[in-house]
Amino acid sequence: MEHHQAITLSANDLGQTRVMRHFINTGSAKPIKLPPRRLMQHQRKEERCLLEDMLHRTVVELSSSAWGAPIALVRKKDDSTRFYVEFHRINVVTTKDAQPLPRIDDTLGDLSGAKWFSTLGFASETGSRNSTD
Repeated sequence: MEHHQAITLSANDLGQTRVMRHFINTGSAKPIKLPPRRLMQHQRKEERCLLEDMLHRTVVELSSSAWGAPIALVRKKDDSTRFYVEFHRINVVTTKDAQPLPRIDDTLGDLSGAKWFSTLGFASETGSRNSTD
């Protein structure tokens, strides 16, 4: 396969792009650092396991940024856990990009004849690009 390195076969095989760095424009806003939510004992263990796994896979990295947001552990239909970061307060001070969305019929037309389709979840989205502080 020509671009085999673009496809991951497992969550341990993600890698990172060097094509771009993700930047969130917050203008001159003062950093927002929200306290963590209180978790039950079993949730703290699950949080620790999920974080250790994401650190091991380099999906996340330790940071000393002045910005911070609490997390929530959300149970999915298959009984696994989604690691959710509550960015809504930070989103308020984020400068929105003024880029129009493409027409849906053009996008669907572009997909015509495609053989491969994929979806991204939290781990693969976040781990696939580098972010600035």
